[in-house]
Amino acid sequence: MFKKILLVIAGLTFGLGVLATSAYRNSERVLAQKIGSEEEKIKAEEVEEKEATLAAEKVVLEKVDYVLPYPGILPDNKLYFLKMLRDKIWRLLIVGENKKIDWLVLMGDKRLAAGKVLIDTGKTGLGVTTIIKGEKYLGEAVSLAETAKIRNINVYDQLEHLRKSILKHREILEEEIEKTEGGTQGSLQGLIEPLEERYKKINQLLGREEEERVKGVENVEEGELTSGFGEE
Repeated sequence: MFKKILLVIAGLTFGLGVLATSAYRNSERVLAQKIGSEEEKIKAEEVEEKEATLAAEKVVLEKVDYVLPYPGILPDNKLYFLKMLRDKIWRLLIVGENKKIDWLVLMGDKRLAAGKVLIDTGKTGLGVTTIIKGEKYLGEAVSLAETAKIRNINVYDQLEHLRKSILKHREILEEEIEKTEGGTQGSLQGLIEPLEERYKKINQLLGREEEERVKGVENVEEGELTSGFGEE
């Protein structure tokens, strides 16, 4: 009788041990699944955050009412070297950051217009080279505007001019990209990202300019009020 009781107790103990082990393993599986799902959820949230950040940083460039200047003599003309010589002399004679920025934008716009004509008339290689030179002028203009801003030179009009020019350059580039293919298309596409960076920079500089203008108006108004109280 006593042996039977011991056997029953041993059997119950073994059964309970098996159940406990099974329950423990099941809990481990559930916990692992829960941790895995949590990790997947965190990863998914991180991906969504990254996508949202990229979307927020993506530059939206709208079309703009901006007319490119007449390009004049094109690079395929034998007399083009005279035009280049004239431009170099012209650049040396320009005084003041504002005028220099305006001139650089003009040169960039003219090169873009010339490059477009060349590509549209089948002279693709020369057209792309001309456009790339034009983008370099635009990059110089942005750098000079940033330097002028640091030196507290008012370049608000130049920044607005640059902003519109950049939008037009992007618009024309996209049109020409659709017309080209292969290496030519790749060269033009490579100009898009720098343009977007310049656009961001110009908007930042314009934002600072606006803030300074508001502060300037507030200071003037405050000065007028103080002056008025003094007179009383």
